[in-house]
Amino acid sequence: IPFTGPTRPPANVYRVAAEPPHDVTVFLTGFNAIIDMAFKDGNLYVLQHWTISPTATRRDGQLVRVPCYGRPLVCDGERTVVIGGLDGPTSMAFGRDGALYVSHRGASPAFVNGVYTPVGEVLRIDLDLRDDDDHDEDERSDD
Repeated sequence: IPFTGPTRPPANVYRVAAEPPHDVTVFLTGFNAIIDMAFKDGNLYVLQHWTISPTATRRDGQLVRVPCYGRPLVCDGERTVVIGGLDGPTSMAFGRDGALYVSHRGASPAFVNGVYTPVGEVLRIDLDLRDDDDHDEDERSDD
């Protein structure tokens, strides 16, 4: 995935069959720069380093929730942006407390003008509080 330049190619989620010959098929489309994914409570969470917009700024990463169900798994529900305006997210993990932890500014340079200036941080996202609301960069208070 090119991290610079005018082209931001689309990214897909692929399904790999459990049985030989382990066929690979496209499972979900319409993402860009997928950097991490996780399942929780019947939902697929997709962390995008940036969005689909080819003209967006650095702060356009987002976490998207896709409802899933059944066996074989189907994820065809309406996609919801859980949090947008992320600046270079690089990973996520669910904690024992049920919250989702996202590395924010993980791809930012640690040195500015030769001085060690770390800007990376870990965001704690309480998914229970975000189920019914839209959330974007304007509602974040860490800047």
